[in-house]
Amino acid sequence: MRIEQFEDAYDGERIFVIGNGPSLNQIPLEKLNDEYTIATNKINHIYDDTDWRPDFYSYMQSKRSTDVNEFLTDTIQLEIPCFIASEFNSILPNEDNIIYLDRIVHKDPRYECLDNPDFPDAAIDYWSDDISNIIHVYNTSVYPLFQISSYMGFSEIFLVGCDLGIDTLNHLIFKEASDPTLFREKYKHTYDETSKSHALYKFIFDSGKPAKSIINLFHYFITDNILSIDIADSYHFSDTYQNSVSTKQGEDDRMRRAHNLAYQKLSQRDIRVKNATIGGELEVYPRRDIYSILDE
Repeated sequence: MRIEQFEDAYDGERIFVIGNGPSLNQIPLEKLNDEYTIATNKINHIYDDTDWRPDFYSYMQSKRSTDVNEFLTDTIQLEIPCFIASEFNSILPNEDNIIYLDRIVHKDPRYECLDNPDFPDAAIDYWSDDISNIIHVYNTSVYPLFQISSYMGFSEIFLVGCDLGIDTLNHLIFKEASDPTLFREKYKHTYDETSKSHALYKFIFDSGKPAKSIINLFHYFITDNILSIDIADSYHFSDTYQNSVSTKQGEDDRMRRAHNLAYQKLSQRDIRVKNATIGGELEVYPRRDIYSILDE
């Protein structure tokens, strides 16, 4: 397959962008067999529970996952068009249904995104109308799916399984004191081995509540390194989707930045987009009831 054969090939059609949130378990996916759908990441974890399979697949993430070859192969062998980051060319089988795309990855720091879901001015260029040249990845794995759908000519996009709800404060005893997760992300490139004491001092006194910050630090260490080992994954449709679950803040607003940008780009191209996710916390797009859509 060549990417060029997909350009405007589905002009005027509608497509469902399938996320990996827990609400996906509430969707009668079999009813989407007569619709165009595109999915990403470890969507293969749901194959044992449904006869539905995506029509298109995209994977633009990194190679960090230890089982990446397995879950990619599970979907590639469906012989559907698979848009894969070109860096995987050397580790995947030579299959005709794989289209390798060059990508650029952009990721805003979580500490900058927390309570600030508006994308920065620099992000306005994180979009490609010609994915045969380059495709952009921005803050969420579904962002490339919007560019692929636009390139293929779809005029209407419905989101399902895009829940958000990843942020948590369970790793903190005192919400008003310093948060170890945000502090570590913000200053991870600032302190070396010789200045760890300085980093600890800054963490303790940054919020003006040193005693509470110390308690937060110890509580986070215990919950993240000891208690969370066997915690089931509640962020996705399968509790075995990830091997470990980490505590985060700012992840929801980081993804909202990508959705805000995607909504702007798609609207400028006269592509209608609605969120048909059941529940969840993504309110960037107008909502539609998934059942009313499928009954049309």
